[in-house]
Amino acid sequence: MDQSKFSIVIPSKVIDNNLINCESHIRAFYKEIKIFLLVDFNNANTKFSSNTSIIETGLVNVSEKRNIGIRLTKTEYIVFIDSDAYPEHPWLNDIEKIFKSDSKIGACGGANLSPYSELEERKFICAIKKSFVVSQNANSLKYKRSKSRPINFLPTCNLVVRSAAISISEPMDSKLFAHEDISLNQNIKDKGFSIYFEPSAYVYHKDRSIKSFLKQRFTYGTEALNVFIRYPCKASLNLFLSTLPFVSLFIFSFLWLLKSYLGTDFAPILYLFFKLSSLILISSLILIIFESFKVFYAYKKNFLKIIYVLFLSVFLPGLGQVARPFLNWKLRRKIWVH
Repeated sequence: MDQSKFSIVIPSKVIDNNLINCESHIRAFYKEIKIFLLVDFNNANTKFSSNTSIIETGLVNVSEKRNIGIRLTKTEYIVFIDSDAYPEHPWLNDIEKIFKSDSKIGACGGANLSPYSELEERKFICAIKKSFVVSQNANSLKYKRSKSRPINFLPTCNLVVRSAAISISEPMDSKLFAHEDISLNQNIKDKGFSIYFEPSAYVYHKDRSIKSFLKQRFTYGTEALNVFIRYPCKASLNLFLSTLPFVSLFIFSFLWLLKSYLGTDFAPILYLFFKLSSLILISSLILIIFESFKVFYAYKKNFLKIIYVLFLSVFLPGLGQVARPFLNWKLRRKIWVH
């Protein structure tokens, strides 16, 4: 493999154990690749390889960190990986072969698997994330058994992009606090390139605590409508649909109170919205119960806890969307990074 053709961009809030672990695992297989660590500020005296650069970005969001990293690269391919992810094999070798097979492939990535953990809470979240109501393309991105194929969307926790397939000025929408990877994927497709999934190019992506995971679900929802309007595609549609359960609950509750107050004066159009919100709520609850049984079949315990966490996972994105007008940038960033 020609390592001079690749650069790796890793955003992080600070230099922590996750970031150090990610960089060291990469260096086990690739000594010569240039790695850019994008951090708010350099908070440690950690010594990295001579080919690893620490870039202080100040307080910016993740999309801007990655944009800064992209502008620093001069290579044919740009690798994105999250600081809490890491490879256990030379995963870029397989991706290079995919790019060489077709010049119109603009991006290629693999699964992001949950690493083994002794912590029961991590095992629990690993099982939850394999549900399609939580993870897009869950059947592909959370298992090794998937097949190589073109795909509509891949997250930037494990993604390699051909430089020619993106706009170098702002490949990711810097106004987005979350789901910047949707803007990148759309950027690639708009330039006439395809996105390819290669299951052999997997990395391990550490699972969050339950509290952190639920905060993530809330934050995801804050950008749902904005992303769907700016980048209409299957991925953004799925994101927007994830907000409907809570929005329907909100509308249902409001109309139920209004109906109790107005009685027979309740307008037919309001009754239609009342029935529609009821249908979405009932469908959501049925789906949560069905997925809870699937997760329980794999996890084998804590059925009530599974239902509880899946219920919050399904309803929190919509709460994030409703709360969005009341959250400033600093508050959203604080919720996201802790």
